[in-house]
Amino acid sequence: HQDYRLGALLGEPPRASAWGALLGVVAANLGLGVALLELGRITGVPLAAPGSWGMASSGVGALIDVANLVVFGALLTPVAEELVFRGVLFRKWRRTLGPVKGLFLSSVLFGVLHGGTMLPLAVSGLSWALLYTRTRTIWAPILAHVLNNSFSVAAILVSRSLGVRSFELTPAQAAV
Repeated sequence: HQDYRLGALLGEPPRASAWGALLGVVAANLGLGVALLELGRITGVPLAAPGSWGMASSGVGALIDVANLVVFGALLTPVAEELVFRGVLFRKWRRTLGPVKGLFLSSVLFGVLHGGTMLPLAVSGLSWALLYTRTRTIWAPILAHVLNNSFSVAAILVSRSLGVRSFELTPAQAAV
């Protein structure tokens, strides 16, 4: 269908006025993730699952693992997910089921398909769909998703450099 060709999906880049909303969505998503991790740590109820990454500790293997994490985790995967979840599914369901059902269905599916604790990922999907609706360009949620994942990848790499095997840093580790 011509509405789902790559050029039609991508559309125009976000206007300068969209950057505030875009950065606000990224900050809110990151804040929610940290808050849920900390609340889960305090209560003992896992509200957000910290990621564990099996990475080589040195040599060429470590460089390849870092490159894969950056290229796929921070760049290619967010682009592909936004094109599928917001560009195709949300657009289709918004048109056929209505805006509210389309919003919630695409967001819940996004969370469920990521596995683990779905709440923060469903909320991220919801916020990116709202950003897409507000800016009327898929570029805004793509950029927000790339920024969000880039912060997560950075947290993983920092935690690995500190000898931690997941990106859930204690306050003492984060202060270093």
